[in-house]
Amino acid sequence: MSKTDIPEYYEIFLDMDGVIANFDKHLDDHGFRKKDGSPMWDKMGFEWWRTIPPMKGAKAFYDAVCDLGDTYFLTSPGMSAGCFGGKAEWITKFVPEQGKFILKKLTVTTNKHFLARPNRILIDDTPKKIKAWEDAGGIGILHTGDLDATLNKLKAILGKKPEARARARNKPQQRP
Repeated sequence: MSKTDIPEYYEIFLDMDGVIANFDKHLDDHGFRKKDGSPMWDKMGFEWWRTIPPMKGAKAFYDAVCDLGDTYFLTSPGMSAGCFGGKAEWITKFVPEQGKFILKKLTVTTNKHFLARPNRILIDDTPKKIKAWEDAGGIGILHTGDLDATLNKLKAILGKKPEARARARNKPQQRP
């Protein structure tokens, strides 16, 4: 890759469930897991999605990621209509300093790889989604449960590309 091929900045996409939101704990706490381990999607309505607890240290992790570059939430939908509104409500509670404006940084899709570009980094806990993202031309970081380790992986990627540091533009927007 030549110097002219290096992106000028990076955008960082965070998965919610399993990275910053404790989906599995919430699932187990509510008894919404089938005997085969799969979720009982029909039981998970708006209130369930809205009240998923954040992972321990998730807000500090998010704030640190925001200091490194433009940060967005990129999450897959659950199989219930309440999932969309519940996740939107969750995000506004998770980042209250941005109010409703944080919703501009939320994308809900099963096709995350459609957003992959050479200057885009996805942090996700699903190997299949990371592979699809990388195959589509993006940079993937597989989150394995340790937010500090994931943050260090992100810093290492950005550190290897000093000419293309992430732009930190995630300051809270002014409310009208």
